[in-house]
Amino acid sequence: MRLMAITYAVVMGAATVGHAGVSSADDLVAVVEGNGRFACDLYRKISEPGGNVFLSPYSISTALAMTYAGARTITEQEMATVLYFSLGQERQHQALGGLQKALGSVHGGSVTFQVANSLWAQDGYRFLPAFLDLTTNRYGAKVFLVDFIRAADVARERINTWAEDKTNGTIKDLIPPGLVTSLTRLVLCNAVYFKAPWQYRFDPAATTDGPFHLTPDSTVTVPMMSQRVSLRLLAHDGFRLAELPYAKGGLSMVIILPDSGLPLESVEHQLTWENLDRWLRDLAEATPQELALMLPRFSMTARYELVETLASMGMPHAFEGADFSGMTGRKDLFISNVIHKAFVDVTEEGTEASAATAVVLKRGGGPASFVVDRPFIFLIREHRTGSILFIGRLVDPLSVARE
Repeated sequence: MRLMAITYAVVMGAATVGHAGVSSADDLVAVVEGNGRFACDLYRKISEPGGNVFLSPYSISTALAMTYAGARTITEQEMATVLYFSLGQERQHQALGGLQKALGSVHGGSVTFQVANSLWAQDGYRFLPAFLDLTTNRYGAKVFLVDFIRAADVARERINTWAEDKTNGTIKDLIPPGLVTSLTRLVLCNAVYFKAPWQYRFDPAATTDGPFHLTPDSTVTVPMMSQRVSLRLLAHDGFRLAELPYAKGGLSMVIILPDSGLPLESVEHQLTWENLDRWLRDLAEATPQELALMLPRFSMTARYELVETLASMGMPHAFEGADFSGMTGRKDLFISNVIHKAFVDVTEEGTEASAATAVVLKRGGGPASFVVDRPFIFLIREHRTGSILFIGRLVDPLSVARE
C-alpha cells in the first residue's frame, strides 16, 4: 500500500539493551548491527517508487530468521547475506533470541512493547523436531496445527485472528484471501506491538491546521501539533535530526528533516547503516536545546508483499529451487509469499505502532522452474559427435512461417 508522499523520514530509536539470554555481548552487537543494515537496505528498496513508507524491519527479520533456521545450502547462504546473519545458525538464533528477551524488558509502566511468534503447520506433515524445538526455545514461538489441505481459508482466518490479537486489534486481515492454499504446509508469523506516551506531551488545544509542503510547488493543510520543548538537535549538511523521547527514557522517535527546499531523496541516498549509526551516536551526544516544535498528527497503515523485493536483494533461491531441508529433512518446501503489514498513529499523547509478518511456505519447492514465455534461441544437436543440426529462434509463435 502506498500513500501520499511526505517530506520527512521517521526512524524509531531502539532502547539500549543488555545481554539477557545472549552468550556474548559481541554477538548482540552483531545482530543489532545486522538488523540495522537490513533495515536500511529494505527501506531503500521499498521507497524507490515514492509514497509513504512504514514497516518494521525487526518483525520481518525475526519472521525470516525462524525460516532461516530450516534453510540449507545456497538458500541458507543467500538468506544470511541479505539479512546480515553473520554468526552461523546456532549463535545467530541464540543472539536473536537474546535480543528478543532484552527488548521485552522495555515493556512496563506506561510503555508497551510486545513480541509474539507462531508457527502454523499442516497437521500430519512431518517437521523435524530440531527445527520446532529451535523456534520454540529461541523465539518463544507457539506451534499450531491446522489443515491447509482441506480448509485453507479457515486456517488463514485463524492466523489473521492471532495477528490481530497480538497487535491489540491494529493489524487486521494480515493474509488476504488466496495466498494460503491447499499446497501451503507452513506459515511462520511474527507480531510486534508498541505504545508509549511522549515524555513531553503536546497540548491538543495547541494543535492547529497548518501547511505541509509535499513539494516546493505543492502544499496541503494538515493538523500540526506544537509545543516549546527542550530536545536534542543535530545539524548536518542539508538536513537536521531531532530526537523526541518517549516516557521512561529508553525509547525515542528520531526525525530526519531535509533543509527547506531540498527533496527527501537528498537525505535518502545517504541512508546507509554506517551513516545512520554515526548520526544517531552524534545526536545522543548533542546538548538539548529549546525548540519551537511543530509535528503533523498522522496515522497510516502500509502493506507489502516482499517476494520480489527480497529476491532482488539477493535471496532468489528461497522462492525458487529452495532448500529448506532443515525443516522437514527434504527439499520439498519453498517460500511462496512474505507478507508484512504495519500501522502507526502519532498523536498529541504519544505513538502507537504495530506490525505483523507472515512467511508462507508451500510444498513443491525443490526443482527450479523454467517457463519459456518469451523469445528464445533453440537448436537441435547430435550428442555423439556434438554436431549442431538445426538452430533458430522463436520471437512470435503466432507468426506465419517464412517460406
